[in-house]
Amino acid sequence: MLRRHILPEASSVVLTQAAILVPQFVLAEMTLSFLGLGVPEPVPSWGNLLSALQQYSVLVSYWWMYLPALIMLPFFLGYLGLGSELQQPQEPYKIGKLTRSLE
Repeated sequence: MLRRHILPEASSVVLTQAAILVPQFVLAEMTLSFLGLGVPEPVPSWGNLLSALQQYSVLVSYWWMYLPALIMLPFFLGYLGLGSELQQPQEPYKIGKLTRSLE
């Protein structure tokens, strides 16, 4: 019963939520590591990279802070697009179906 009725209906919702939540988790980890509350310094992390660049950019130039942001932008937009594409099949009412049912 679970495999036949519940899992097919719930799988699209679970996949969509996972695709939407991954960027939020990455952003939370990045923020905590940037503030020094995340993973320790030898572990590579976006937040540790931004923290190190902030200390460097004060001395030399500020534009180095834009490079990680430009790299993270396609990551976040890609997951946003993936979540949007996964959400479309579970919308039962589309314009084409609605107009055919009204005729």
